[in-house]
Amino acid sequence: MKAWAASLALHGVAVGAAALLWLERSPETPSAPPLRWQVSFASAPAEAPPPATPPRPAPPPESGSAGLTPPEAVPPSLPTRLAAAPIVAVPAAATVAEPAPAVAAAPSQTATEAAAAAERRWQAALAEKLRLLKRYPLAARRLGQEGVVVLSAAVTADGRLESVAVKQGPGYPLLERDALSLLQAAAAAVRAEMQPERPTRLEIPVAYRLEG
Repeated sequence: MKAWAASLALHGVAVGAAALLWLERSPETPSAPPLRWQVSFASAPAEAPPPATPPRPAPPPESGSAGLTPPEAVPPSLPTRLAAAPIVAVPAAATVAEPAPAVAAAPSQTATEAAAAAERRWQAALAEKLRLLKRYPLAARRLGQEGVVVLSAAVTADGRLESVAVKQGPGYPLLERDALSLLQAAAAAVRAEMQPERPTRLEIPVAYRLEG
């Protein structure tokens, strides 16, 4: 029994020695390579900046004075000269032409425009009154007298006939006196209604014509 145990022990020692020898001779098993991590960093898309807020417009500077209004256009001056009307023959009646100024007035200015308009209205009224009052002198008609009497008159601003004279006539006193009386009566009648509002001078032709 002891011999079997001793034999088993020796066998075990022999097996262990052989195993140890095999381990020493067997090639070393290569170790697995270390695990490597490859990490790449992707750039995140840049965040878009918020839209820029447009700057607020600066308030307009306060103006200390209101805008200037363009001056109003001055209306053109009205003519002050009264044109003489053509002489028209009237059967058995005196024909009175529209009075005309003896001297052309200077161009009217804005300050005197109202006076110029008043003078024109007065001249028109005087011409109409002369037309309404004209009469052919009976004695001159019987004598066959005819012709044109040109009167020169100066009128004040209030319409008073300051002076009147025969500038040119046919040489018949009857016709000349009638023309003077006609102008005096017409000027007095118009003065009661309106005035020229400035002094003026007129030359008024009064025509006397017979027909037949």
